[in-house]
Amino acid sequence: MKRIVLSMLVIMSIVGIVACSAEKDEKKEKQEVVVGEVKSKESVEQTSEEETTNTDLQKDTEKIYFMDKQTGEMICEEEKIENIDEFLVWEKLQEKGVVPADAKVNSLKKEGTTLVLDLDIRFGDFFRQQGTLGENEVLKCIVNTYLDMFEAEQIKITEEGYDLTSSHKIYDGYMTKIEQ
Repeated sequence: MKRIVLSMLVIMSIVGIVACSAEKDEKKEKQEVVVGEVKSKESVEQTSEEETTNTDLQKDTEKIYFMDKQTGEMICEEEKIENIDEFLVWEKLQEKGVVPADAKVNSLKKEGTTLVLDLDIRFGDFFRQQGTLGENEVLKCIVNTYLDMFEAEQIKITEEGYDLTSSHKIYDGYMTKIEQ
């Protein structure tokens, strides 16, 4: 009887180990992005890097995206903003409660129609505490706001120069505008 029980325990342990390793392999292979289309690094043409300037960003109104706390829907609010730069856009997102007040933008580079937004570690810490739904909501607002404000087609968000990561995903690609 002890041999049968011991044999069953060994078999169950082996099945459990195999099932867990298979699940990890599936997660690694899964390239689906919940928040929007992500393109590989190779798909983006590399052009000369140039810092964005205030002079090439003059429009009548600008769109700021944020989440309605009661309905959970993304809201697009238009506002007249002069002399736009990456820091002013970030302040607008802070005012709307999308990102924490102590998080900062390190830099924004524009490469053709592509943006690379580098954020500080305070944002990364905040981002990793959001959970999957919260991450998606924060990314929607940041991605859509920066793409609209700077008239770009795709954006990569980094943390202190490295790929933005959460507890379950590495955001190493470029994101396009995310529809509501």
